[in-house]
Amino acid sequence: MKKIYSLLLASSVGLFPLTGMALQNGLSLSYGTDAGSLGEPSGIMGGGINYLMQPDSWQWGHFSLGFNFSYGFWKTTDYPDYQTLSIYAVAPEIRWSFLNNAVATPFLVGSFGGAVLSADNFGDRQLGSQVLFQSRGGFGFTFGSQQKIYASLEVMHYSDASITKNNGGVTIPLLFSVGALF
Repeated sequence: MKKIYSLLLASSVGLFPLTGMALQNGLSLSYGTDAGSLGEPSGIMGGGINYLMQPDSWQWGHFSLGFNFSYGFWKTTDYPDYQTLSIYAVAPEIRWSFLNNAVATPFLVGSFGGAVLSADNFGDRQLGSQVLFQSRGGFGFTFGSQQKIYASLEVMHYSDASITKNNGGVTIPLLFSVGALF
């Protein structure tokens, strides 16, 4: 497990040269739920904190690319064993803003990257590994004259992409986030 954390840290350190560039940074809090038994496993609820690093040079018109560093804590109440899961993830994030408006600008967001989990079981799911892929997708709005406040609604999924025999996966079908750029 130490090797996995070392790899995650090394990949993050490799991004530090970007700190000399003009950056937009963001910090957000998320809350997720299974939306009435749509999640896998059922009974999921939890949340997380996300840090977005987005160099100004990675913005092209209505498109922007950044890196999302996140920590999430999830709990399932429907199963007696393997009820909690902590997840650390690093993933590139692409965002497309459209219909720019001084009050609220809508955007679509997508992300795919790596995640390290505290266990390879969660609820009734055998995940196959503690190193999985994280994928997210959804929509949201930025608010205000400088568009520094944002809120989004997304779906998030963790899976090993069938690399192992046990690929139960975890799906959080309703993830609500609010944050600010600075």
